[in-house]
Amino acid sequence: MRPAYADRPRLKARILDRLSKGSTMARLDADPEFPSRQTIFRWGRADENFRFHLVQAQMEGKVVRRAYRRGHAWHPAQAEAFLARVRAGETVRDLVRTEGMPHRDALNRWKAEHPEFAQALAEAARRARFGRRPVSTYSEEVADKVILALVKGTPLPDLHRVAGLPSKPVLRAWRRAHPEFDHAVRTAIRWGHRVRMKRRRGELTDRREAVLKALFCGETLHSLSLRPGMPRHPTLYGWMKRDPTFAAEVRWACEQRDFLQGKEPTPRQLRRMWEG
Repeated sequence: MRPAYADRPRLKARILDRLSKGSTMARLDADPEFPSRQTIFRWGRADENFRFHLVQAQMEGKVVRRAYRRGHAWHPAQAEAFLARVRAGETVRDLVRTEGMPHRDALNRWKAEHPEFAQALAEAARRARFGRRPVSTYSEEVADKVILALVKGTPLPDLHRVAGLPSKPVLRAWRRAHPEFDHAVRTAIRWGHRVRMKRRRGELTDRREAVLKALFCGETLHSLSLRPGMPRHPTLYGWMKRDPTFAAEVRWACEQRDFLQGKEPTPRQLRRMWEG
């Protein structure tokens, strides 16, 4: 049972504020700091002014939620950052796929609702496309950072997301203008691929050890696949099919689990124990 609310006017103001910012009656009902949905509706029936503002707040919240779901809400700071990155040489196609930037539908709506933004974006894209912007000067220090990041395993398409490293157009221009840098980049890409594969194999080994430990401690393949962070059924059986050693380890862990639980071995297990 919820407590009585002494400061009702202030609570009503908080309810209207939350609803206008996108919250719903169901969320307020689940929050112990607010009264139940039935109580809020009863207050609205008793207070015509509060009921009017309640309806208005719900309508405003619906607009906010719709804009949030579609991602079309206009953000001046985000729009200015988008223009700055276009002026720096990044393409609109890459930016709409970048986290933190508006997606294609949101960008089209911004251009339709804000003609000044559409005009500034067209001018920035035109200058970047025809080379009328100042070209970033090649720097040995930045080039060394690029090579180091690639060697450590950063993929080339994600390199422009690292702070302090050049954008994709600038990097392409540097590689065309400096063949020795291009050769170093190609070599670093191969080394980075090896690093990522080695890292992935290490993660795979750790996950397999976790699977064997869980089986030994009483889990089954079915229950294990339902746990968060564990591989699903197709992945587990795929590992066993491709790696006979891992399959043998899984069978051994299951046999030890059954032995510790006092279960009788199946005829297949007895045959395998006899042949082994």
